[in-house]
Amino acid sequence: MEFSKTLEAAKNGSKEDLGKVLEACRSYMTLVADQRIPRALRGQIRPSSLVQEAYLRACKGVEDFHGKTEAQLAAWLRQILFRCLLSTLEHRPKSVTLMENTPDEAEETPLLQAVNRECADALYAAIERLPPHYRLAVELHHFHGLSFGEIGETLECSSEAARKLWVRAQYKLGQAMAQYR
Repeated sequence: MEFSKTLEAAKNGSKEDLGKVLEACRSYMTLVADQRIPRALRGQIRPSSLVQEAYLRACKGVEDFHGKTEAQLAAWLRQILFRCLLSTLEHRPKSVTLMENTPDEAEETPLLQAVNRECADALYAAIERLPPHYRLAVELHHFHGLSFGEIGETLECSSEAARKLWVRAQYKLGQAMAQYR
């Protein structure tokens, strides 16, 4: 009963009570963050940083929360955390470049270098135009080297669903890049 009163006070603008309810969920949120970060990136993305970012967003949008229970608050915070993770992954530097499998530039003619750069730029632009979940599947698989199982864990879906997202993204990229064949 006390949590419900504190939560209601937090929703009504009490910063102190908001701090109390968020702190009550911190251990759970840290555990969720730790489970959602892809294994390959765990040393680079800290769960506590994701929780902190989620809490900052929650503080700014607490008036949008309409739940009344601790479970509803935890579910709302989990969704915010998930969006923070997706945002973090989307904005991370890529660990490989699209041009790394091309022949040594010293051996290429200037024309071939220009064509390769134009194709790479077009591919980057096409990736940026993909829907966020498609773009993330492509980036996690190609740029960060994650398996479909790891991508599925991150996106909260099965490895098969993650693979299908990637396949659909590849199809859309193929359509966008058809002029370069």
